[in-house]
Amino acid sequence: GILYKNAEALQKTSKIQYAVFDKTGTLTNAKPTVNSFDIKDFDEIKFWSYLKTLENHSSQVLAKAIVKKADENNAEILDFTDFQNFGGRGIGGVIEENKVLIGNLRLMQENNIDVDFYKTEFEKEKNVGSTFVFFAINSEIKGYLTLSDEIKSEAKQVIEKLKSLDIKTVMLTGDNEGSAKSVSDLLGI
Repeated sequence: GILYKNAEALQKTSKIQYAVFDKTGTLTNAKPTVNSFDIKDFDEIKFWSYLKTLENHSSQVLAKAIVKKADENNAEILDFTDFQNFGGRGIGGVIEENKVLIGNLRLMQENNIDVDFYKTEFEKEKNVGSTFVFFAINSEIKGYLTLSDEIKSEAKQVIEKLKSLDIKTVMLTGDNEGSAKSVSDLLGI
């Protein structure tokens, strides 16, 4: 599946020392699914409706999986204002006069939101490579959900072949360390 523009490029392949892969969509299927969720002191239908309302306006790969799960839970799209995309950290907006934040630990920390209630779950999921998404309303944690992505069936075979050719394999990702480590361990990258 590699296109060579000229003969010189083909000749240089014998000198390759490293193969660098992006994780999402290259080593994984880029079709994450919601694995688990928890809600505290908040209505479940509203939880999914709030998620669907804001995630529907996100271009992030995880957003599609969250919207799909919200649809399975009969969520509605509600009126909202002040949509914000916090690059690499999450999203936010105002729904029913509530300031909603959906995102990673860094986003919660930047907004001084105490996530200790879910500390055990967060650590467990981080260690197995799941993506952990916090859900907060008016600066109070109200729930979370976890997502994961399947590794492409041919990925391990490709990594093993490259290793047999003495080519070092490297993975680059913007995902959390646990998610990256899980994939790298499974593939031996």
